[in-house]
Amino acid sequence: MAVSKKQMIVSFVIVSLLCVFLMLFADKPVALWLKANVHGNTERFFKIITELGLSGWWFAFAVIAYINRMSLAGLSRTKEAFEKYGQQARSFVFMIVALAASSVVVTVIKVVMGRYRPRYLFNDNLYGLEPFNFHFAMNSFPSGHSQTIWAAMLSLLFIFPRYKIAYILLAVLVSASRAVTTVHYCSDVVMGSYLAIIITIWLRNYFETDGIPVEIKAEKRKMNEKI
Repeated sequence: MAVSKKQMIVSFVIVSLLCVFLMLFADKPVALWLKANVHGNTERFFKIITELGLSGWWFAFAVIAYINRMSLAGLSRTKEAFEKYGQQARSFVFMIVALAASSVVVTVIKVVMGRYRPRYLFNDNLYGLEPFNFHFAMNSFPSGHSQTIWAAMLSLLFIFPRYKIAYILLAVLVSASRAVTTVHYCSDVVMGSYLAIIITIWLRNYFETDGIPVEIKAEKRKMNEKI
């Protein structure tokens, strides 16, 4: 899944234009509709699942997995085992870097854009931008939870591709929850998800430039069959 500079630029322009369109014509009415119509079990479900977008969970998972693999490498008695666990530890370094790099990019854009969160639309009828603002109220765009969950799930998809459907489903649900619970606008979710995806793909390509894949392949166990 190599991505060229041209593809990155073209995709960024397309997503940016989509976000501008949403900001001008869709974000406000959609947020007002969701606020008025999403209640009960649906709201409770998405408020629970949105917590999976907290970065602490995924950084902790990746760090623990890295420590585990490095410990196994250190305890290895053969060069083959040492190299195997060392490469697996490297895969979780990739995940940590993907989470951190996409988070930094999203945080910088949040400050530069300075977009009011939806709650200020509901309470004070404030909608728009106040650029270069560090206040929590003005950091809606892009969505950090959407960035986190897509960076985490796409990293895991590259590391353990067997469960790719589950990863994508979880990423879609968590990122959608940010709009459904009216914590973010739709364009916030779109851009946060996009940045995580493109940065994670680029980093995967970078980590694999030396020919060492980030994928951790399942070990085949030999079974003795008695007939």
